[in-house]
Amino acid sequence: MGHYETVITLSKQMELAGISHNVYTLSILINCFSPLNHVDLGFSVLSKIIKLGFQPDTVTFSTLINGLRTVGKAAQAVEVLNDFVARGYQPHVHTYTAIIKGLCKIGETTVASGLLKKMEEGNCFRNSLSKGCSLIFRCTLQ
Repeated sequence: MGHYETVITLSKQMELAGISHNVYTLSILINCFSPLNHVDLGFSVLSKIIKLGFQPDTVTFSTLINGLRTVGKAAQAVEVLNDFVARGYQPHVHTYTAIIKGLCKIGETTVASGLLKKMEEGNCFRNSLSKGCSLIFRCTLQ
């Protein structure tokens, strides 16, 4: 649908009307900045989440990570993932798959392979999509 600007405008109107945000509405706002190539503004919203005393969740971090991958910053997405895990969050399969896809796209297959191994060793549930990606990825490395 692509009505990202509308969501951003409505978010501003909510604030002006005195309606408080929560972690869910702010995570949606983060998601709107990526397709507009403003991932940096998504990180500003993350700061706001923390400043307001909310606890960012897996969806919040995954949204930022996917946004970085979308704008071609897969290496930075890996850094955010590592920070995310260091803070005690458990990424889900979509987070790993998004980064692995971005890394493969820029030719960083060694890093992608390491993440795939980390995903397989961890408690991350693997769906049929990630199993297929894993198989295709291994075949391309050989």
